Amino acid sequence: MKQFKYFNIINFIKISDILTLANAACGLLSIFFAIQQNFRLSALFIFIAMIFDYLDGKAARLLKKQNEFGKQLDSLCDAISFGAAPAVLGYNYGLNSWYAIVILVFYLLCGILRLARYNITSLDHFEGLPITTGGFIIVVLSLFVPFNVYTSQILAAYIIASLLMISSIPVKKI
Repeated sequence: MKQFKYFNIINFIKISDILTLANAACGLLSIFFAIQQNFRLSALFIFIAMIFDYLDGKAARLLKKQNEFGKQLDSLCDAISFGAAPAVLGYNYGLNSWYAIVILVFYLLCGILRLARYNITSLDHFEGLPITTGGFIIVVLSLFVPFNVYTSQILAAYIIASLLMISSIPVKKI
C-alpha cells in the first residue's frame, strides 16, 4: 500500500468518493430517523445508501478511478449504512432486550469483519454475504414485518445474515 507524507484530500477526492460519502450520509440519516421512531424513513435511507453504494463502484470503474483510498472509504461508509444503521433500526424498532442487543452487536461486528476481509483480498467473487445485502434483508423485513410481533424471527434473520457475512460461501459479483 502506498504511503503518503502529505495528503490533500480536496485534490485527491473523486466523483466516486463523493457518491461513497453520500452513502454514509444516508446511513447517518437512517440512524437519526430510527431514533425518532420513523422506521419507514430510516429504512428508505438505508435503501438510498444502497443506490449510492452501487453508483460509486460503477463510477469508479467507468472513470477508471479505482484506488485503495476509495476501497477503504467505501468500507468505512458501508459499516455505517449497512452495519450500524440496520442495528440501530432494529434496536429502536423494539429489539432492545439484552439478548437482542447482543445479536445486533454481533450483526455489526460480523459486517465489519466481512468488510475488513474484503479489503485485504482480491478475488473475482465475494466471500460471504456482502454487508450491503445484509442491510437490504433488514430493510425489506422492516418494511413488511412488524418487529414487535415477530421478534424471534427478526432476530433469527439478523443472526443468519451475520453468519452468512463471515462465511466463506462464494457470492458472484454483479
